[in-house]
Amino acid sequence: MKGYYVGGGRGREARFLGRLNWAEGGATPDTAPETVYGTCREMGIRGNTSLDRFNLTWILPVPNSDHGYILRLHFCDIVSKALYELYFDVYINGYSAYKDLDLSSQSFALASPYYIDFTVNSNPSGSIHISVGPSQRSLPWKSNAILNGLEIMKINGVAKFSEPDRKDNHVGILIGSILGCFVFLCLFLGFVLIVLRRRRKEKQKPVSSESRVWSPLELTVTSHGSTRNLSLKIPISDILMATNNFDDNSQIGSGGFGKVYKGMLRDGTPVAVKRCNNDNSSKGYRQGLTEFKSEILILTKIRHRHLVSLIGYCDERSEMILVYEFMKNGPLRDNLYGSTKIKPHLSWKQRLEICIGSARGLHYLHTGTDQGIIIHRDVKSTNILLDENYTAKVADFGLSKSAGPHIEQTHCFSKCFVQGLSLIGRCLGRR
Repeated sequence: MKGYYVGGGRGREARFLGRLNWAEGGATPDTAPETVYGTCREMGIRGNTSLDRFNLTWILPVPNSDHGYILRLHFCDIVSKALYELYFDVYINGYSAYKDLDLSSQSFALASPYYIDFTVNSNPSGSIHISVGPSQRSLPWKSNAILNGLEIMKINGVAKFSEPDRKDNHVGILIGSILGCFVFLCLFLGFVLIVLRRRRKEKQKPVSSESRVWSPLELTVTSHGSTRNLSLKIPISDILMATNNFDDNSQIGSGGFGKVYKGMLRDGTPVAVKRCNNDNSSKGYRQGLTEFKSEILILTKIRHRHLVSLIGYCDERSEMILVYEFMKNGPLRDNLYGSTKIKPHLSWKQRLEICIGSARGLHYLHTGTDQGIIIHRDVKSTNILLDENYTAKVADFGLSKSAGPHIEQTHCFSKCFVQGLSLIGRCLGRR
């Protein structure tokens, strides 16, 4: 590759002396030698934000003809210190061939060989240009791009045969045309029959109210009191980086929906990440899906000082993940009944303020939203969270229901009764 590199003194070579991680389904030692994946050329400007961004470029001379070429690029991240640090773009003949290439999301390991194949044609100058450069997703102090090796293979053209006799050629064309029309007609009639049969079955089959497979939610909503659109969908790669691949040391709680992890987003925002349990049973899946949709549909339409804010969600790879603002002092129950060695004892004034705050949050759900009356249906001390200032916020809207603009008096009485019992328990510190 050295003879084809045109970057001059820009970039530098890197070598890896450790053991490569051969991922199942990826590249193998037969794909390319270990020396290819164990060396690379990188930009080498990490940590120096004063340098301008540039691309590493190679030019391969090829005959200027109508032939196509298979171009194989070999990659192996041997320069990063952690996963999800390296993002870069690939260009072929000046056009974007692969944007925001993230090797970590392909193998979930460093020093893991990987390759990509492209089909290209030569440009008018009789050459093929390959470039790699930093992605817009790269952090300024971690901008980098690598290429370990490249291969090019020519695609041979179709062999030419001698021209047959013209008389036989006319007869062959006639017979071929007739047979072609007959085959096309049979295929068309078969396609029509299949479509009609499927439509008839769909009309006879009852429509199920719930489906085992659900389409990803596409939500762009407007927060309460703001006209700015919020894009709530968070990539799974950001979730994995924030929670260190759902490390057990990051777990801060668990519940009926799943486990809760503490994480840190790319912009430094601390968050609580709630991941649905991988329950393969139909009942467990439907319950998790119902709570997942309910949380998103409710919390994207309401905002209040005493309600936990939803920062985003993720539904990639069949996951159901909810991301909330991080509440430093955790559930009210832990502060009331937990060990005083771990958490300080709540004063009478703090308990009173917590009761008033949670009551204001519930009052807003019952009277203050534009969506009508929302009934929480699961008010308890584990679903009231406390921030760093011990401000109470109501959480967990998976069982909530919208009752429309009106609600029966019996429902109001039952909700006030439950809230009253909960308030007495909080004030007295009794279960």
